[in-house]
Amino acid sequence: MTPNVGEVSYGDIGLHDADPEHKGRATSINTEAIPPHHDNPADSLQWTNDGNPFSTRAEWTVVPTIDSIVLTLKEFINQSKEYHVQHLWDGVYNKLYSVSYEEKHYIMRISLPVCPKSKTESEVATLNWIHENTRLPVPIVICYDSTRNNHIGFEWILMDRIDGKPLSQCWQAVTRNAKERIVKQVAEYAVIAFSGQFEGETTSNKDHRETAAKMLNLAIRLRKLGRNFFPTPDCEPNRELVDEDDELTDEDQDQDAADKRDRPHEPTMLWHDAISLDNIIVDKDGVLCGVIDWACVSCLPLYEACQFPAFLQQARDRHVEPLTPHRVTQRQPDSKDILGYERDLRQHELTLLRKLFINEMMGRCPEWVHIYNNRKNLRDYEAAVQNCDNEFAYEAVERWVDAVEKGGTPDATPWRLHERLM
Repeated sequence: MTPNVGEVSYGDIGLHDADPEHKGRATSINTEAIPPHHDNPADSLQWTNDGNPFSTRAEWTVVPTIDSIVLTLKEFINQSKEYHVQHLWDGVYNKLYSVSYEEKHYIMRISLPVCPKSKTESEVATLNWIHENTRLPVPIVICYDSTRNNHIGFEWILMDRIDGKPLSQCWQAVTRNAKERIVKQVAEYAVIAFSGQFEGETTSNKDHRETAAKMLNLAIRLRKLGRNFFPTPDCEPNRELVDEDDELTDEDQDQDAADKRDRPHEPTMLWHDAISLDNIIVDKDGVLCGVIDWACVSCLPLYEACQFPAFLQQARDRHVEPLTPHRVTQRQPDSKDILGYERDLRQHELTLLRKLFINEMMGRCPEWVHIYNNRKNLRDYEAAVQNCDNEFAYEAVERWVDAVEKGGTPDATPWRLHERLM
């Protein structure tokens, strides 16, 4: 979810990236530099669009200090320990810091107040569930604070460090056998996630759904008010107009609530939409060290979660291995033929790995494969809803809607929308 929401993979960030002046000594503290805590949940968060109305990004108006991090560690872990803290990287919503003490190395991620409390607690719960129920290596949470009542003034998570390199940086050097081993490990995780289904929504999802419902209701109310400010030719300003269809009686509302209660819950499962090459960390032999970036992972309906992990997704498969260009055999790396060959070769490798993944799932969990094969229409519709306001994808969505309106079913379209938008 490139890594999800712009986060950087930290598996290849080592101690050599730290300031050499900070090595071997504890980080000093200046208590006067600690920023004050604010009661406003959105304090220190600012949204800007850089003149582009279709795209907004988050900005930090207050930056966490190293001093405040050290004091927070002393409070949560141990006052007497010496802590080495070094800023590593900035993501879209987070800042990463290297933390070490007693010759052990960790990663601290400090987050902007986007989805306050629920985002942090959801990630911690997800990582704990993965660690307790699967064999997939993931970061272990050491401690965290989902409030802003700390010296840092932001939510944070301290987790152990996963050393290695993102698979995206060493794809060509990793053997086919090592890649197949990773595919089997991810398939094993997918089987366990499928078997550990949830009924209905998690608490976090319910909170977000309630917020979305309030926002939708507000949009409906604003639409009605708009008639007072922008009347049609046969209406007068400030005249209160309500369509008959918009009026709901108490009986209608009670019946609607009863229908929702009687409606069966949609089963859901844990789905990490960013198990990408950037978030798969391997060692020098291609052995899986860990999968990172579990922020914003959700429990989704089975039709949406039963699909290829991100690193195996591609718009079309290449079943025939590409021929090796003569320039490649002559080792002339400046040729455009080499870049095209490497692209086609990776596409072919992914095709074989996708086939292996499906075979693994068929042998371990045939029901998962059944849902994958028979719920493609729902995934297309979901992709249309998610991308109808995307300036880079709306034209593809529009063509898909036109084709469905004419043919009556997504099967009538020459391509799958959710695959085309991968």
